[in-house]
Amino acid sequence: AYVRAQISLAAGVWVVISIGLYLLGVEYAILLGAVAGIFELVPIIGAWLGAIPAVVVVLSTSPEKLVWVIILYAGVQTLQGAIIVPRIQSFAMRVHPLVILIAIVIGSELGGLWGVILGPPILASGKEIVVYLSNPESFANPNEIVEIIDSKTD
Repeated sequence: AYVRAQISLAAGVWVVISIGLYLLGVEYAILLGAVAGIFELVPIIGAWLGAIPAVVVVLSTSPEKLVWVIILYAGVQTLQGAIIVPRIQSFAMRVHPLVILIAIVIGSELGGLWGVILGPPILASGKEIVVYLSNPESFANPNEIVEIIDSKTD
């Protein structure tokens, strides 16, 4: 579920950045959007690494558009980080968005980059374990918990 959520986010960034760059008249808009989407899969710094090729292209072809390109990338990342990411991850893992944000913050404090990456999947797995332990009779198949944990961490 977590990986699917990340791929959905990357695809969304690809589309939005491609459209934004196209509307700004930037050359190679679709390719630069694809690069941004691929880099989106890299936690924390991927979004900014994905902006570097667009900045280089704009500086070499039409520097007057640089400010607008930076605003586009910053706007997409701000909107995504504050609203979209928590909602998609919470939907995929059936956890409230605020809890996802808390898991990311705690993960970053405890484990740095790895804590940010692993915080939400560990949270989802822990939630399912607590649900199972609080009412094991509700699971007809004892191996069902393994299947649930596997589905929450792919």
